[in-house]
Amino acid sequence: MKAIIISHENGGSYVMEKSGSFRFVKGYDSRPIGTEIELNPRPVVHFPRLAATVAACLVMTAVLGVFARLWTAESYFIYVEANSSVQLVFNRFNRLIDARPLNESGEEVLRDLSLRGSPEDVVVSLISTTTSNSTYCTGRYSPVVLISFGLLDYYTQWEMKRSIASALETNGTQDIDLVKVYSYAYRYIAGQLGVSPGRLRLAKGLYAYDETAYLGELLDKPVRELVAASRQSQSPYLCNAGTRSNP
Repeated sequence: MKAIIISHENGGSYVMEKSGSFRFVKGYDSRPIGTEIELNPRPVVHFPRLAATVAACLVMTAVLGVFARLWTAESYFIYVEANSSVQLVFNRFNRLIDARPLNESGEEVLRDLSLRGSPEDVVVSLISTTTSNSTYCTGRYSPVVLISFGLLDYYTQWEMKRSIASALETNGTQDIDLVKVYSYAYRYIAGQLGVSPGRLRLAKGLYAYDETAYLGELLDKPVRELVAASRQSQSPYLCNAGTRSNP
């Protein structure tokens, strides 16, 4: 667009455009007044389109923010315990978001193990790694694994128990003595004690059964001894626990 310089002020020039309108432009102050110059056309701003783009960006940001919060929000917990003890944290999409050791052996297991995916995949991988430890699988007995379900919905727990048992059988680990305990109500106190809710529930059952027992000693028992003692005493706290084999 052509224009004529009519004055120089404030580090720029006032020009008259071909349409007759006046405009201040930067530069051109070295050109003589009356010189015809070529100006770059003004960019056309489409405000409706700009507003729509900004609104779309805001909506996308909000959606991503909500999804991120949902993805990282803790929904339920599964505790897997053999010689190692691990707390698995899942979101509402049934995906692992964290794995926390509850003892030193759990730290060793998680140090070299990359866990991800659904509860079935994670639990099978963790149990396979844990029970393959030669120091744990000694003698003629099957490895004992205690699983605690920290879910509020009983039906969901039952369905998950079946799917995990089926996954273990599919992956060739069906010879494990798998003890499943529903222990949502024990999760907070167990967390304060640094043990799994399933261990606390079984120890509490034995503590109620034997007046001479000490809860601290029961909590320190190996999983195999704790389960065997609970079965022998026919503890009511073991009534919802099932062993391996079929889902």
